[in-house]
Amino acid sequence: MTEATNTKTPKLGQLTKDGVYAGLTADGKQQIYAMPKDLDVTKTFNDAAKAVEELNTANAFGHNDWQIGSLDVMRVLQKNQNEGKLAGTFKTASSSGSDCPGWYWSSTPHRAPNRAYPDGVDDVHFSNGDEYWGYKVFSRLNCRPVRLLPVAAPSLG
Repeated sequence: MTEATNTKTPKLGQLTKDGVYAGLTADGKQQIYAMPKDLDVTKTFNDAAKAVEELNTANAFGHNDWQIGSLDVMRVLQKNQNEGKLAGTFKTASSSGSDCPGWYWSSTPHRAPNRAYPDGVDDVHFSNGDEYWGYKVFSRLNCRPVRLLPVAAPSLG
């Protein structure tokens, strides 16, 4: 995990040296930063994970801690997708050229009542907030890498 670099919270959608600020995790303990755009093409989950590894090896945007966000993180990103520099950067329209417009991978393994799907991962539809799941090796969805930074503790004086 990367150390917090800011003592003050940027505005939603603000482009910073850490990425585009997308909000706080549900527990309020981490700031979510997204890459300014999606990976170039829709990918299977496994291929998206490899692409994120390559971004980290290349130190993309000066960082090597990019990841595919959990379902909770992707919910925050979906909610704030129209803020600042995030606005208009997600492939939600059928004219986007995406195989599955609006659907984005999360890193959360799919679990159904009384059954786990080891080859399935939850995903979020950015057009309407629906959630479903896809097979890691067959489904081809969009991916927006994110970084998580701890919220800086306020200074005491």
